[in-house]
Amino acid sequence: MTNILQFSEISDYLQRTNLQIESKFSDFVIYDWADVNWATCVEDLPYRSHYFEVVFEMDSDCKYSVDQFDFTSSPNKSNLFFISPYRLQSCQSGTSSVPYKGFTILFKPEFIHLNPSNERFLQDFPFFNSLNTPGIALEPQMVKEIAELFRKIKHEYDHYTIFSREIIKNYLNILLLKGKAYYRNHLPIPNGVGREQEIYNQFMSLVQQHYLDFDSVGSYAEHMHMSSKHLSETIKNISGQSALQVIHNARLHHAKSLLRQTNMTVSQIAYELHFDNPDYFSVFFKRLAGESPLAFRNS
Repeated sequence: MTNILQFSEISDYLQRTNLQIESKFSDFVIYDWADVNWATCVEDLPYRSHYFEVVFEMDSDCKYSVDQFDFTSSPNKSNLFFISPYRLQSCQSGTSSVPYKGFTILFKPEFIHLNPSNERFLQDFPFFNSLNTPGIALEPQMVKEIAELFRKIKHEYDHYTIFSREIIKNYLNILLLKGKAYYRNHLPIPNGVGREQEIYNQFMSLVQQHYLDFDSVGSYAEHMHMSSKHLSETIKNISGQSALQVIHNARLHHAKSLLRQTNMTVSQIAYELHFDNPDYFSVFFKRLAGESPLAFRNS
């Protein structure tokens, strides 16, 4: 069974990977890939971090997985990733000898006062929704703008003054807002926030936190102090999917990520997802994915 590493602190991740990056703050770090000696880094097993990550990939040769989403890098192809806490990640290096180009930012929510439990959070930052793809393929004109932001943050981090922390916070907020603007081209974001949208945002936030614990619409409805019928109708109006479909898709996404990124058996994954028996899990998976867990793993 593949171990899944858990990093609650940024310093734990830096130490485990042997990145040899100086950490000036306990809740924020940025590093330029050009400064990393990749030959001495430890290639990690799949892991989950308890903080946010923003990864700007300008040039690399690796296969990167976040939950059930796979991204294959190639030279001269730039991507921007916004990764929320607890998503399952792994990376497989390629064979190219071309030096990697990019930046990584790791930060805790309190660094810029993010509140993931706030019902508006997923509307403000849809790329942090664990049911959505975390990656944005950048067009050439976007690459220059994003690269300049990362360089400004890195410069401020390296040339620390008493004002640097606040300056970095502002640059990071700009980066998140730029990401949101670019993300609109990949995922429609509703304008305005009515009561139905508030309910939807709150529901989606709860699903991300409790999809392994709550397996019925009634459990969420009780938590949100409303009827199951009202919750289901509201979610259907906003998303086009029933509340139960959203719950099932969250569990399916988690199952897919475990099948892709670990060597856990189907039985182990079934119990990880709190299914009573592996057969029921296999039926559930095939009904939603259109193929068996093993067929998906081997595809």
